[in-house]
Amino acid sequence: MINTFQIILAPIIFLKQPPMYITNITHLLDENGNIAAGMNVSGRKMASFLAMIIDHSTLQGEEEMTDIDIRCNKRGCHGAILAEVNRSENTIYWGCTDCDHEGMISEWKGSKWDNGNRCHT
Repeated sequence: MINTFQIILAPIIFLKQPPMYITNITHLLDENGNIAAGMNVSGRKMASFLAMIIDHSTLQGEEEMTDIDIRCNKRGCHGAILAEVNRSENTIYWGCTDCDHEGMISEWKGSKWDNGNRCHT
């Protein structure tokens, strides 16, 4: 006999999505706009990775998913990071081509890694 509870939960289990990093970059910065020194090592590494994504994606100025010449930082993965800049919403969506590593960065405009005012080639 099948339990009704099992029938209801089964689709939810199969629809489980991998985690997505949703980051307001200002939460990782100190009062001078630098990556906060008080974070642990893994936090600083992730903050540096996100800063590189901001730097590379805003330099290219693409508003569609584009390879930004950064490798995934997930252990064991060698995929490329693709990023899409949405200037009107102040967000950058990024994801790896090979694994489930992905995220969205907000409040990057005006940060030291924002290249939005530079000319795009």
